[in-house]
Parts: sequence; structure tokens; C-alpha cells
Amino acid sequence: MKAFLTKAVILAVPAAILVPGIFAGEIVIKDNGADSVNKVEIFEKTETAVEQANVTEVQTIAVSSASSGDVEVKYNTGGGTFVHTGDAGATTKVKVYGSSNTAIVDSCGCGTDPEIKIRDNGADSYNKVEVKSITSVYTGQANVFGVSTIAGSGSDSGNVEVKANTGSWSGVVTGSSWSKTKVTVKAPKNFTVIH
Repeated sequence: MKAFLTKAVILAVPAAILVPGIFAGEIVIKDNGADSVNKVEIFEKTETAVEQANVTEVQTIAVSSASSGDVEVKYNTGGGTFVHTGDAGATTKVKVYGSSNTAIVDSCGCGTDPEIKIRDNGADSYNKVEVKSITSVYTGQANVFGVSTIAGSGSDSGNVEVKANTGSWSGVVTGSSWSKTKVTVKAPKNFTVIH
């Protein structure tokens, strides 16, 4: 009895071995003679590469000011002289947020597992289906983030001048003065999810 060697490596498929597609449908070894050798080898290699990069440069100049002063009262005659300035406040806020990268990667990228059928082969036949899969995933993310900020605030409720008045009394009351400067910088973020 002669032995038959039947081997399929994706591209070479004899009549008695049906391989409809890589990792899809079904693989069938059938109707081969006695003492025959029937083998299917499928090799799948999947490579996934994801690269992301952001370059962000921010330049900010922010200044705020408030004043309720700069009042002059002079050369008045008679009675009293009274000056009351209001409150003065200034707030400067600068917020800079870095860009972000998000990568969601399927680690397999594989097709559907095949259904393997071996049937109706002759006595003492050798029948084998071997499926190999190699998967590699590479992700690279980078951020370049440059921030230059000049921020300031100032307030004034003073600079009140009372002079050369003729009267019984003179009075000056200045309001409150305040200033706030706040700079917030948040670095970029990278997220990678591999499933």
C-alpha cells in the first residue's frame, strides 16, 4: 500500500483538504486513503503598531489691575473735607492644560477560530491540523509640552491728595485693596489600553 503525503501551508491545499480562509469557517481532512499522511499547517502572524505624538507650545501674557484712588481735594474753603475711596481688587488666573494621547489596541487582531473536522479517512492514516498564531503589539506615545507664562495683577485704592483746604477738618478713608494671581499648568497625559 502506498502512503500519500498531503500537506497544506495556507497556499497549497489538495482536494482532500479544505481550508476556506485563515482562522475562519472550517478545516476538513476527509476521504483520504489508508496509511496516508494528511497534515494542515496554518501560521498566522499579527503585528500591530500604534504611534502617537503631540507638540504643544503655549505663550501667555496676562495682567489685570484695579484702582479707586488718584483723588485730589484741594483749594476748598469752608466746612470740612472728606474723601472715601471704594475697594479695589484685581484677579488674574491662567490655566494651561497639556494635550493627551489615548490608544485602545486589540492585542490579537485574530480572525475567528476555525472548526476542524477530520473524518472518513482510511485505516492507519495520519491526520493532523496544526494552527500557530503569533501576535505582537507595539505602542509608542510622546508629548512635547512647552509653557511660557507672564502673569500679574495689581490694585490701588490710595494716591489721595488733600491739601490747601480751609475748613474745620479734613478726612480721608481708603477702601480695601487686594490682588490675586494664580497660574495652573497641568502636564500632558498618555493612556494605553491593550485588550
